[in-house]
Parts: sequence; structure tokens; C-alpha cells
Amino acid sequence: MSYVSYMLGLVEHHITINSIIYILLIIFGGMIIIKLSDFFLSKIEELIEFDVTAHYLLKDILKCVVFIITFAWILNLLGISMESIVISLGVAGIAIGIASQDIVSNFISGIFVIGDNKVRIGEVIS
Repeated sequence: MSYVSYMLGLVEHHITINSIIYILLIIFGGMIIIKLSDFFLSKIEELIEFDVTAHYLLKDILKCVVFIITFAWILNLLGISMESIVISLGVAGIAIGIASQDIVSNFISGIFVIGDNKVRIGEVIS
């Protein structure tokens, strides 16, 4: 039996009307969390002089986190074990991290520049 047929067999046995309803509720809940977080970020932006770039950065990071949690929850609901996926992603993450050290350091430096509020959108840095 191949791995693909094994995985399809697992999914076949776990798909019921209840699981489909739960999956739809999980997706709907994730969308509500994203919309509420965007609303609260906008309110925080009004209170604190928050940079627009920082707002979009936080919003995108939150979207990614909610998507990953929602996806993992749905896979767990379908009976797919997350242990092997997490281990594989860990090994791949180490390899990608070593290969992209410069990109990650530039990204972190960019976050510090955004948080500093000394540079605005449209300014040229030389």
C-alpha cells in the first residue's frame, strides 16, 4: 500500500457531515479572528501613532499564524497526524534558515527600521 492510498484511506474514514460542518466553522472562525484583529489594529493605530507599514506587517503575520493554526486543526480533525509534518518542516526550516541568513537579517533590520519611526514611506535612504 502506498503512502498516498494510505492517506486517502484515512481521510475517507473521517469525512462525515459533522466533520464538514466543523471544518466550515473552523474556517469561518479563522476569518472572523482576522477581521477582528484588523479592526483592533486599526483602533490601536488611532490611539498610538502607529506606522501604516507596521500595521500591514502585523496584519500579515497574524493572517499567517491564523492560517497555519486553522490548517493544522483541520488536518487533525481529518485524522492526519501532524507529528511527521512538523518534523519534516523542522528539518526543512533548518536547511532554509542556513541558506537564507542574509535575507533573514535584512528582514529583521527592516522591522527595526519600521519600529524606529524615523523613516517614512516615500523617503529615500542612501
